[in-house]
Amino acid sequence: SICELSLICDPFAARAIDYLIDMFHDEIDSVRINAINSLRKMRGKVQLDDDQLRIVLSTLEDLSAAVRRATRELLMVTPLTATVALRATVEALLATMLQRFPRDKDHVYQCLKCLGVNHPVLIDTLALDLLRVDSRFLSKEHHPDDPYYVGVAVVICNATVLNAAIVPKLPKYVFRHFRYLKDKFPAHLPDQFPRHPSPSIPEY
Repeated sequence: SICELSLICDPFAARAIDYLIDMFHDEIDSVRINAINSLRKMRGKVQLDDDQLRIVLSTLEDLSAAVRRATRELLMVTPLTATVALRATVEALLATMLQRFPRDKDHVYQCLKCLGVNHPVLIDTLALDLLRVDSRFLSKEHHPDDPYYVGVAVVICNATVLNAAIVPKLPKYVFRHFRYLKDKFPAHLPDQFPRHPSPSIPEY
C-alpha cells in the first residue's frame, strides 16, 4: 500500500522512504524483502541520502541470499548523484562478494553493469581510482582473473558505451583484456569496445 500511494503522490513518497528504510532492520526476511522491493518499484521517486544509502548497502551483508539479491536489484535502478556514493556502492558490492559471498558473483557483476550504464558521467571521474591507478606513477597491470578487477572492468566498460570521454584515460591493459573478459562474462560486458586507443596513462 505504501508503494502504491507513493507512485501517485510525490510528497507521500518522500516521507515513505524513511519508513521503508527502517523496515530493512526487521527480523523477518519477507518484511525486509518487501521493503526493498517497494523502494525498487518507486525508483523514479527515490533519491537516497547518505544515511539511507549506508543502510541499503549494509543489507548486502545480510545472511539471506534473497535479501542480498533484492538489494542488488534495488541498486540497479537507483540513481546516485555523487561520486562518493557511487564509489561506496561499487566497493560495497565487491567487498561483500570477495569477503563473504563469492557465490553471488554473477549477480554482483550484473549489478555493476547496470551501475556503469546508469552513471557514465560519474564513472568518468572514478575510473582511475577504481582501477587503483595513480597518474603520478607507472601503472601496474591487473590480472584479468582477479574478481575485483573484473568487477571494476564491468562498470567502466559499460559506462564507456554512453561516455566515450572515459576511453582515452584508460590503461592499455584494459583494452587487451576486453576480449578475454567478454568471452568469459558475455552477459556483463558490452558488445563493442575500442581496440586502438591512445591512452594517456603510462604503464609497464
